[in-house]
Amino acid sequence: MKTKTEQLRAELKKARDIAAKAEDAGRQLTTAEKRSIDRHLKTAQEIKTAVAGDSLADGLNALESFIEGIEGGERKSRIGEPSRRGIASRTAAVPGPWSAEVPDLQAKSLVPVGTISVPFLVDDEVAAIGGPRSLIGSVIPFDELDGTDAFSYLRQTLRDNQAAPVAPGALKPTSEINLEKIEDRAKTIATLSEPIPEQWVRDVANLERFLDAELASMVIEEINDQLINGDGAGENLPGLLNVSGVQVQDFDTDLFTTMRKARTKVGTLYDGLVPDFVLLSPADNERLDLTKDLEGRYYLNRGPVGAGPDDPVWRTEVFETSAITEGVGLIGNFRSATRAIVRDEVEVQWTTGAVRDLGGGDFHSGFETNERVYRAESRVGLQISRPAALVQFETTASGSSGA
Repeated sequence: MKTKTEQLRAELKKARDIAAKAEDAGRQLTTAEKRSIDRHLKTAQEIKTAVAGDSLADGLNALESFIEGIEGGERKSRIGEPSRRGIASRTAAVPGPWSAEVPDLQAKSLVPVGTISVPFLVDDEVAAIGGPRSLIGSVIPFDELDGTDAFSYLRQTLRDNQAAPVAPGALKPTSEINLEKIEDRAKTIATLSEPIPEQWVRDVANLERFLDAELASMVIEEINDQLINGDGAGENLPGLLNVSGVQVQDFDTDLFTTMRKARTKVGTLYDGLVPDFVLLSPADNERLDLTKDLEGRYYLNRGPVGAGPDDPVWRTEVFETSAITEGVGLIGNFRSATRAIVRDEVEVQWTTGAVRDLGGGDFHSGFETNERVYRAESRVGLQISRPAALVQFETTASGSSGA
């Protein structure tokens, strides 16, 4: 039977082996690896209390510091990655590009480096729900903006191809390629949490990860909405459905026919240009799924036993998003028509310095009340250089959910 010291060394080795595997691969720890390490360190901590010896205690602390170093330390997140920073200036990085979904956050514990948290007395956990997929990166390509929030670009407002055979010495025909210079800036999309008791953060195992996921999801949801529906006024983005020059397709016969006619318009104006995505609301995408032929068979191969929810329709990938209103769809070549400008990635921070009124004008900071306030924000802009490469279409006879 192993001695306490041998058991402690074994738990430390298991934790270090997992961390070393991630370090050798040049990546951060996965959620499963982080949980395994936490479990081994928790066991080691329990054993450590019964073992005398500073060298083993130092080894346990050094291992935790080594693991936290793999998890990111003080760094800026990759584009589109939510991160969070506390008053201790400790940033926790989260994996995945803009196209990734928000949950499954890999956030480290905000305990001081070199210490071990006392095992939780409260084992409650908060379940995170699935977050939205960001249009940026998934549908709309993006560029990073450094040093300023301002940007400019040229938007094509007309395309009239008059190219023709020309006899020697004859006047060549003139085609119209009207361009308009657009100047804009990245806009801030942000939200705050209500004050969160410090005790909750310490007692509920994954509360910080839940808050990171929820707040980052809220910001991404609003960014998606702005990219589609923003009116460009004030701090709003110029949404794709509100920019001049986007083509329009009225409802024709049924949803499948209408989508095909809208697809045709993309390639008619720009010969050879094919759509890369069609954006549909959950309700309209459901309508596609449930459409049957006269024999009662589903048209699409994504019914109850079909493939994924984004299987192509008319050779165009479907991107389902609640940012677009039921009754309206948008199809086009987003790669050539649009580009997101990212000044600041989604970032989640917290502070105890927020001041609030406890009633009757009694103002106190979160430090005095032992409460944190979390903030999530991002700064983004949108270039729409080829509006005519996009086609807005009606998904019902009236273009609304009432049909």
